[in-house]
Amino acid sequence: MSSDPFHRHTGKAYVKKKTARILIVEDEELVAESLRISLQELGYETIGVAKTGEEALPLAGQHKPDLVLMDISLEGELDGIETAGQILSDLEIPVVFLTAHVDEEIVERIRLTAPYGYLLKPFKETELHVVLQAALGRKVTEDAERRQTDAILEQERTRARQLLHTAEVMLIALNVDGRIVLANRKACEVLGYEHEEELLGCDWFEDFLPLSIRHTVLQTFHRLIADGIVPHEYFENPVLTRSGSEKAIAWHNVVLRDEDGNITGTLSSGEDITERKKIAQALRESERRYRLLTETASDVIWTAALKLKLTYISPSILALRGYTPEEVMNQRLEDIFTPASLVTAKQIMSEETSRGATQRIGTEWSPTFELEMTRRDGTTVWTETRLNALLDENDRPTAIVGITRNITERKQAEENLRASEEMYRSLIEASPDAIVLTDLQG
Repeated sequence: MSSDPFHRHTGKAYVKKKTARILIVEDEELVAESLRISLQELGYETIGVAKTGEEALPLAGQHKPDLVLMDISLEGELDGIETAGQILSDLEIPVVFLTAHVDEEIVERIRLTAPYGYLLKPFKETELHVVLQAALGRKVTEDAERRQTDAILEQERTRARQLLHTAEVMLIALNVDGRIVLANRKACEVLGYEHEEELLGCDWFEDFLPLSIRHTVLQTFHRLIADGIVPHEYFENPVLTRSGSEKAIAWHNVVLRDEDGNITGTLSSGEDITERKKIAQALRESERRYRLLTETASDVIWTAALKLKLTYISPSILALRGYTPEEVMNQRLEDIFTPASLVTAKQIMSEETSRGATQRIGTEWSPTFELEMTRRDGTTVWTETRLNALLDENDRPTAIVGITRNITERKQAEENLRASEEMYRSLIEASPDAIVLTDLQG
């Protein structure tokens, strides 16, 4: 092998804008020295010379050269290709290979390391300079692209963090061991912590789930990590806060995977529904008490849409008319009222509809009227009905609630009183004697 890898041309000057620092890895001293001289003439700085791969790795790590000139055939356990592979992967320093022999196996090995170029010995200084400039230029371009990519990624990370911490739902990410690797501000707030760092690394199941459900939820998590199938898209379970109190959370879960498709954990979004469940429970209790009241009251309590289509009627309708609530719900007005009261009912409906169009129905609206209803046995019953409007949050009527009571006895007493008054008036008017009524003072 020639001790000088160059076909030298004198009188040629090369100008470099910036001095590049180069590490030479060459086991032949004469070749290494010739390279060093040529690099100096070309305006490069040689930061060191290594004979083996074992020497090259610490030198590269210590001095961080801009480029490594690497002979493929080296003494020692590591050849040039193996050494270059480590430098490229660990330090991201570009490598240009030097070799006197090229076969298909070497070319394939070189290709796998993604080198920045290679030179076949012997080569000219001009060839060396061109390859070095191309490699260094490629490195500059890659660094600029990487910085741009990193800046874009950092912007995306910042945006993601902002979205993460401004989200009004809990976000909890667990690794395959069930430990917290991410928690947003809402999660900290619901669980009673000030900072995300207080939650990171905690065992979710041991630290934040009540003992009564811990085993069941943990088994579900293990199945999820094992097969990647989410058993329930939505489910609810209580969590323990820092103070030891429980809060009800509605969860949505997804599986997290790496770029190879391996499961790395789970991401869960949770909504605190504690107050909602309390309100729902209070509403159910209120409905239970209301239904108990309506079902035990002797008066008939009913609700209807604004067009008087019944939506509910209490069981006491059976005692009033002899029909079940289900039967009454399907009856027409003609089936409910006597002919005379049907006319009155339609007139009332017409008047109230016209009134509602010109005057707002509100809390003061409470008309009362008397109507005669038919019974299953063919008899009739006089009733008094009082209406009230059910209003929404804007005080607009949405439905009607009515209370209907049996006033047959009262109507009979009124009729008896009128008959008695009429009888006495007739007697007085027919008497030949003068009748005078005075008080106690004469």
